[in-house]
Amino acid sequence: MASRLMSTIGKLLAIRQLIEQERPNAIVSFLTNSNCLALLSTVSMNVPVVVCERVDPAGSVELPLGLRVLRRLLYPRAARLIVQTTATRDRVGRWMMGRGERVAVIGNPLPKDIDALSAATEPVARGPRVIMMGRLVPQKRFDLGIRAFESGLKDLPDWSLHIWGEGPLHESLLAEARATGLGERVRLHGRTSRPFAEIAASEILLLTSAYEGFPNVMLEAMALGIPCVSVDCPAGPRELSKGGQFAELVPQAAAAALGAALRGLALDPERRSRLGSAGRTYVRQTFSSLVILDQWEQLLRGIRLEANPHVSQ
Repeated sequence: MASRLMSTIGKLLAIRQLIEQERPNAIVSFLTNSNCLALLSTVSMNVPVVVCERVDPAGSVELPLGLRVLRRLLYPRAARLIVQTTATRDRVGRWMMGRGERVAVIGNPLPKDIDALSAATEPVARGPRVIMMGRLVPQKRFDLGIRAFESGLKDLPDWSLHIWGEGPLHESLLAEARATGLGERVRLHGRTSRPFAEIAASEILLLTSAYEGFPNVMLEAMALGIPCVSVDCPAGPRELSKGGQFAELVPQAAAAALGAALRGLALDPERRSRLGSAGRTYVRQTFSSLVILDQWEQLLRGIRLEANPHVSQ
């Protein structure tokens, strides 16, 4: 305990010394632990700190209690708290203790070269595949995805489910896949060095998370024209799909409901094409790197003017 405290104090002093040397106009910090360090390090210093939360607190219970308490105490000192969706903004506004106007929404940007990234050196043949991608952890509920695929597409032998990712649940998910009796139609591949190419070679992306901040895999799939089926979990999918206009949102985290949504898309290629095309247009217009970078530039310019109202823009 004493060594951890000394380590934290050392970090605070090092950050403070760096700030004194560099004299930044503002500090932008990501992740709760780093956010709290940044805010503690700048006590009595006239440096605006922007803190960014990347997971919706409605579902995340993994953060240690002490860090959650510290977050509530320190965040009101921040010049801005940046979240990724309006749903998250509405929930975390109370952290700012009457300063809810300091909470801003800025989504993640799409990679500028997403089309080039999706063109693999050895192209993957596109086929009737459902894809899931992410860390194999309880939050992502890949077991629910396996059951949904079995429920909706078991009798459509051309369709297969491909799960990409690593994590502690690999063995239990492998057992779940074997229990379906679908053999090679349900496959766990591990990590891939070409995620965009694997997404682009699929027909449907399935997202079953219990909670999200901003599901990049769904954003990327939509940008590549791949229709998505997602649980309407707190924050993320609803905003990305503009309330379900550009993806299939399933209100219940039930295998049967998700399976029915998968089946509806699997049996209707024209609908898949329309949904994929509309989603592609929407996210490329809304979350392009130029759009997101402009939002950051406007925000930081506003903070600079607040700190120095007489400075020239």
